[in-house]
Amino acid sequence: MKKLILTFICTLYFINITNAQIGYNLQEIMNWHLPSLDKFVGTWLWHNNSDTFKLILKKGNKMIYSGMNIRSDVIYGFHEYKQGNTVIESSLQFANSTIEQEKNTIQVGHNKNTSKENEVFGHIKNISINNKGCRFELSIFSSSSLASYDKLTILALRNYPGLRVTLPGQQPFNPAITLPTNVTFTRQ
Repeated sequence: MKKLILTFICTLYFINITNAQIGYNLQEIMNWHLPSLDKFVGTWLWHNNSDTFKLILKKGNKMIYSGMNIRSDVIYGFHEYKQGNTVIESSLQFANSTIEQEKNTIQVGHNKNTSKENEVFGHIKNISINNKGCRFELSIFSSSSLASYDKLTILALRNYPGLRVTLPGQQPFNPAITLPTNVTFTRQ
């Protein structure tokens, strides 16, 4: 264990000396600014007859690893799903909150595959099913050659994989997802 700690300290010391010699600002390296996420920011709406699904997406800079003070730009947001005039679930009452307040129900990050710059992945809370987190992927595109990015599609919306353990007194895992899938939003 002592060897591991000593190796870690030596590595950090070497990184600091190297960065000082070549002029890197370690604080900048540890804060990833992602301008490619800007195109996802906005209010998005899907409707099908009387059903509506609304997303409000914002960009924030969040601590993603506090142990080393690593931050990154992320998209966070809020949603509302209505069937007719009945609100199935909504977090729009928190739409003015910041990412630090952690009231958002959507959080997505940049796709690590740089060839897919118009796709992001993350999670959305299915509020009506005990705030169950669901994985989802979004893709943004233009509806015509003259339009800027004005369409947003949910490519995938699914449960997280893995084993579910239900302890006595707990509700069993509900595999249902109440949010609509295979939908395309329009920028408002």
